Amino acid sequence: GAGQGSSRALAGLPAATPLHFRFALAPGQRRAVAVQGLQVIVNYR
Repeated sequence: GAGQGSSRALAGLPAATPLHFRFALAPGQRRAVAVQGLQVIVNYR
């Protein structure tokens, strides 16, 4: 399922700051899977 939540990790950063995502295989998983979509919603104030 999709992860949900909130974070203050981006607080104080400029809106143009690049976001980088790093993925890892689950323990015991040997084959990589394709990421078919990623959605990030940021409330900028």
